[in-house]
Amino acid sequence: MKKTLIAMTLMAMTTMTAMAQRPSREDMQQRRTEMAGKQAERLAKDFELKDDAKTQFIATYKAYRAELQAAQPERQRMENRDGQEVKTKKMTDEEAQKKVDEYFARQEQQISNQQKRLEVEKKFYAEFKKMLTPQQLAKVFTAQRQRQGGGPQRHGGFSGHGGGRPGGFGGPGGQGGDDF
Repeated sequence: MKKTLIAMTLMAMTTMTAMAQRPSREDMQQRRTEMAGKQAERLAKDFELKDDAKTQFIATYKAYRAELQAAQPERQRMENRDGQEVKTKKMTDEEAQKKVDEYFARQEQQISNQQKRLEVEKKFYAEFKKMLTPQQLAKVFTAQRQRQGGGPQRHGGFSGHGGGRPGGFGGPGGQGGDDF
């Protein structure tokens, strides 16, 4: 009886520990919102904005970051259920064709997401342009790119950094490579 109780307690503690290590989607969203607020505060300080200009900038920046986040779904990798990359040598022709089709569908989705992101950036560029100098605008938009690892080119671009191996369908540095 004691052994069973100890085993159940250990199992419950292990489960709670594992769950505690993974932040919930709401927690992640809260952290992103807090980080956007802190970044807005830092930029406003760097730009030496005062009173109403500072308040307006911070509100606009937070809205900008929220819309960018909404336009960018969670990233996905082509993995099997064990979390291991898919190996083509173990696939049938039908499975391989399905993986290629999924690859192209993901690429189309990434392009669609990048277009949405570009639309959000253009929208907020017009808003920020009303309150910031051109140099400040450059800092807002380049700071955003630097935090995210290079902007749109990180998914299949030719920059050579950001998540892919050279070669494959994505071109040098793009997604693809050995995923098939």
